[in-house]
Amino acid sequence: MKTKRAATFSLFFFFSLLLFALLPTLMFASDQTVQVDLPISSYKLKTGAHLYVVKDPSLPMVQVAISLPVGSIDEPAAYKGASHVLEHMMFRGSKNYPDRLFAKNMAIGGAINSAFTTKYNTIYLAQMAKNFVPRYLQMEQDRFNHLSINPKVLIKEKQVVKEERRMRIEDNPIQVALEKLNASMYPGSSFGYSVIGSMADIDALSSSKLIDWYRYWYRTQNISFLVQGDVDPKQVKRWFENFTITQKPPSKNFHYQKMLNKAAKYHPSHLVLKKPYHERAIIFAFDVPAITKNNFRDALSLKLLVSILNGREYGVWRDDFTQNKNPLATLMQIQYQMLQEYGQSQLLLFFYPSPKVSIKMLKAKVIKALEDLQKQNFTAAQLQMAKMQLRSQYVFQLDNSLNRLFSLAQFIQLGLGSNYWQQREDVLAGIDNQDLQRVISRYLMPKDASSIVLTK
Repeated sequence: MKTKRAATFSLFFFFSLLLFALLPTLMFASDQTVQVDLPISSYKLKTGAHLYVVKDPSLPMVQVAISLPVGSIDEPAAYKGASHVLEHMMFRGSKNYPDRLFAKNMAIGGAINSAFTTKYNTIYLAQMAKNFVPRYLQMEQDRFNHLSINPKVLIKEKQVVKEERRMRIEDNPIQVALEKLNASMYPGSSFGYSVIGSMADIDALSSSKLIDWYRYWYRTQNISFLVQGDVDPKQVKRWFENFTITQKPPSKNFHYQKMLNKAAKYHPSHLVLKKPYHERAIIFAFDVPAITKNNFRDALSLKLLVSILNGREYGVWRDDFTQNKNPLATLMQIQYQMLQEYGQSQLLLFFYPSPKVSIKMLKAKVIKALEDLQKQNFTAAQLQMAKMQLRSQYVFQLDNSLNRLFSLAQFIQLGLGSNYWQQREDVLAGIDNQDLQRVISRYLMPKDASSIVLTK
């Protein structure tokens, strides 16, 4: 059965080149919209897998993403970190491609590959010449059906994962603080876990646990294939239609029930992290909605608000905190990740106080700024400027083909569909002050904030 979807928005090749040259004109003109012609063919394969094909004649290589709906948010306590460690083991050998022979064969064919694990999915990416695709799929079927999880190899690979944790989290005070704050804000919930897990979590993962996790999740019906390049969608369908995984069931000791649309219960928390760090900092966190197919407006309003407050050259709060004569902070950053499972995310405020400013003073100033937001109306120029900033990010996201493929895999995994970019642009164009005031009063009240202070 075949269905075709056309994402009916058009991107002109020269838009990104003109964007900054025309920026002063576009900022204050009537709303400019980004238009992109990105035809996407979608198929439900007879195996139960889904296939999405983007025909892009500008790409000299074929790019493939294999997306699975499993990440840290799906992990019960006994399996923390399993999705990420399993992703590592997928490169350590299978029945017909032992140890690192998979990577060697990819290199011989001029192909490259990598993988990512997030809170809600695991994605395997590859790029290759068109004539190498059948060979690549043969290799992928072997590791998706016959992965080797040798206990001795697993011990070595867990040391690699631990080093990754040291580099990404333990050697970064901000990441340590965020991990502790998340665990406190969402007690007992996998939403509060880090993707990589703790050192103890990694140690606790045995080969038998990973085999069960592999057999439960790495199944044909769980897979979405995404392919882009100068390809014929019908030919791509013929390549992929016989990709089948025939897994044994997990062991009798494996008991698992996936969460179904359950948001984590949020508990406002206020922590102090006292360690000999070189810098002081304070982080505020708000529990806010992620984007869903039924709620684009609130999520995009929050994204636009972040751009208004945080914009590099025009951010409203930059004048208040970092760019005046006596700045309260040496650095300010606001982050909001719209793409999260179960419609739940966080908006984070990061502040590093200036040398002569106390944490107490800075915290009071931030709370006052949040209170002032409740009654602030932004100018038409501020709205236009922030929208253009988001659109420029959007253009460059689409311009990078691997980034576009990775993003498309996320959209589909989260149920947003392959026409997410069009919906995003349509909703963004209509957001106004009323929308911003609604999300500010609903989600950014000071009493609902969590915080953590890093002190020397």
